[in-house]
Amino acid sequence: MEHIDRIFKLHNLLLNAHQPISRIILEEKLECSTSSVRRTIDFLRDKLGAPIDYDRDRNGYQYHPEQKSIYELPGLWLNESEIHALLTIQQMLNNFHPDLLLDEIKPFEKRIKEILQRTTGTHCEDEVTQTIHLMTQGIRQKQYISFQPIADACLKKQQLKVNYHARYNDLFCSRILSPQKMVYYKNNWYLVAWCHNKDAIRIFSLDKLTDVIPQNISALQKSSEEIDLQLFSSFGIFAGHACETAILQFSPNIARWIADETWHPNQTGEWLKNGNYQLKIPYNNSIELLAEILKYADDITVIAPKSLQQAVVDKLLKTLKNYSNNN
Repeated sequence: MEHIDRIFKLHNLLLNAHQPISRIILEEKLECSTSSVRRTIDFLRDKLGAPIDYDRDRNGYQYHPEQKSIYELPGLWLNESEIHALLTIQQMLNNFHPDLLLDEIKPFEKRIKEILQRTTGTHCEDEVTQTIHLMTQGIRQKQYISFQPIADACLKKQQLKVNYHARYNDLFCSRILSPQKMVYYKNNWYLVAWCHNKDAIRIFSLDKLTDVIPQNISALQKSSEEIDLQLFSSFGIFAGHACETAILQFSPNIARWIADETWHPNQTGEWLKNGNYQLKIPYNNSIELLAEILKYADDITVIAPKSLQQAVVDKLLKTLKNYSNNN
């Protein structure tokens, strides 16, 4: 894919030139090498049909005088970041459940391909679709069974009656929910809703909601500030209001990676004199944070709070016990 900004610059230079432009001047104007200038000229002429002529007598390039005034860059043009965004969207669409919004998504996907082909100048679908590939893991396929009625209820601000399966105790119960918003987190969908049974904001994994029945009752709407407090003030999807701050230290073996990562928008990090990296993260529910901590095994130490330290110790002891029982 030729650099989009360079194509625009070359097009404007040739469009506004009153005489042929030499290769040396094009190199200066485009701020690139001889080979890059030649590739850009070839791309604009051969892929996009620009009427570029080379004047041997004056050793320069120009638009053909009779076609200059009528030539335009074809179709919708995007810069590189916009192209990358469209490629990512296209890959996300491909990762959706095949039956989900099939009729609605296919025309959109087709339109994206047309825009990308026009912008990149290629008509080879593989060159476009293989540019970016999203690798997904842990997708819960059952979430798409109830996706459409839940999304409809969110948009229509309509209450829902659902059957909820709680993982932690394996029990089923009926709930009346006022949907607030849907969240896509780590390859899975969640519903943020006011639970009328609990009189509180709750977050539900879509794969645990079945028998979804829209109610002809307007949903109770909570303020965006209240929703954001529930979603974003602490670590993880089942966040809630932050009540603790985890202080984690990472060994030099892993510190350079962790220092470049964002675990939470309100985190703080610093390098210590011993080469360790210390990260402070606000949290409420420790379950998800505990899973992240255990991923790093002997390269991480929980400094505080004591309750989180003990939770890690308990998990590790239980793990050792599981292996001891197998011997």
